[in-house]
Amino acid sequence: EITKEDSPVWKLFGSRSIVKMLEGFVLKNAPSIWVIRESLITYVKSYGIKDSKIRVIPHGIRIEDFTKFGHLIAKNELGFKNKPLIVSAGRISKDNYCYDIANIAKGLIRIFTDITFVHLGSGEEKENFESFLKKEGLDRNFILLGDQKRDIVAKYRAAADVNLCLMSGYRLIEAAEI
Repeated sequence: EITKEDSPVWKLFGSRSIVKMLEGFVLKNAPSIWVIRESLITYVKSYGIKDSKIRVIPHGIRIEDFTKFGHLIAKNELGFKNKPLIVSAGRISKDNYCYDIANIAKGLIRIFTDITFVHLGSGEEKENFESFLKKEGLDRNFILLGDQKRDIVAKYRAAADVNLCLMSGYRLIEAAEI
């Protein structure tokens, strides 16, 4: 069993002080700091970080954003009444596995030709991703909507038959922030 103190996150080269120095360097040089709850603000500020750089992105979801639409109502409103809909949201980047989403689509489209993939969000890989979709013949099954407000993301998430979240927590935080 590995304890918190044994974890490589807590010690680097056997030293917690090196980790603290590295942590301080990263926090001071980051353009913004996103924390998942109010209680972490005090910790971040202990490194001298200004309030203007700190933003709280609640870790969790507001269920009411999804229940107020209802799956079938949202599907009808968005024009996907009888089509399978798979939704993803977040930055279009390699570290968010955008090409894995395309490969998932490639496999599913062989079975379900009328399936639609909707992605909400943009990113540094957007143009390359669009070219890849076109080259692979996936562009007719993909809709890239770019950055959208939170209520639109929630509506698409509610309408989806499947929601893809390949980066789990971090991707969900990004999706909530679009």
